[in-house]
Amino acid sequence: MKELLKKLTLKEKLGQLTQLAPHFFNEQLKAKLYGKIKDLEINYEELFYLGSILGIGGPKEKKELQDLYLKNSKSKIPLLFMGDVIHGCKTIYPVPLAQACSFNLELVKENAKMAAREAKAFGLDVTFSPMSDLVRDPRWGRVIESYGEDPYLN
Repeated sequence: MKELLKKLTLKEKLGQLTQLAPHFFNEQLKAKLYGKIKDLEINYEELFYLGSILGIGGPKEKKELQDLYLKNSKSKIPLLFMGDVIHGCKTIYPVPLAQACSFNLELVKENAKMAAREAKAFGLDVTFSPMSDLVRDPRWGRVIESYGEDPYLN
């Protein structure tokens, strides 16, 4: 690991901290980008410095992207594929706030286990779940992804 870090340039190290959507690899889709995303002005060669991808269409897309990435990447560090699995992957469960209202901890645990199995089968390496923030301000836009304001429940 230390040997690899010594070999990486600053640009490659910073690239490992960068995450983009998979459509950046598709030139036809990239032409349809607008707003702040288009302002990134990432050229095709720079994609092969990335560290992770957020959101994929499944295992087939993951394999295609990973193969393309490893073929063109100088460092040969595989991409991490990440996704939001807040209340399920393929099977959708009630949002975490609603799950917490049930006070059925075993059921919540079973939902999380199934979501994890589905996410792995779908091709995700990392999920952003569960969100364990203790909510104290209901104006926060992601309250629904939490289990609420009760410390015991969280």
